[in-house]
Amino acid sequence: MEPAWIESLVKSVSNVCEMMLGMSVDAKGDPKPLHHGGDTPMHEISALISFSGAIEGSVTLCLASNVAGDLVNRMMGSPIDQSSEEFADAVGEIANMVAGGAKSNINEPGVSISVPTVVTGKGHLVHTPKDLPATEVGFDSEAGEFVAHLALRKAA
Repeated sequence: MEPAWIESLVKSVSNVCEMMLGMSVDAKGDPKPLHHGGDTPMHEISALISFSGAIEGSVTLCLASNVAGDLVNRMMGSPIDQSSEEFADAVGEIANMVAGGAKSNINEPGVSISVPTVVTGKGHLVHTPKDLPATEVGFDSEAGEFVAHLALRKAA
């Protein structure tokens, strides 16, 4: 994992939180490598964006439902029922802005990002291929703590 990619993710999360959600956010400690095994954290809501082209992999925002609710409320300006499609779309849009900002900061030609996939359900796991380097960055915000996973590599 290239350190500049991790820096791009942190910068993008900070920009989205400040400009679109009206709150500050701080990265917690140093990024940690994710190990493919039983110590992968479980979450209630995950929003995943895939990268393809010159760089392949994904960015995943992993959130507790109360944190996701606060972020969506900030973005939309009012509460939204968490069981609605609109709520999932809003969480996906936040992930899309983060991944788009990271992609722009990485500045690698020939990289595309996917539409968001949002997974809900207490205790779900998000797995990445074992040969894909993965890093976790924790964040503290006014909405609460959340995690971003970055699993990227240059395409072969």
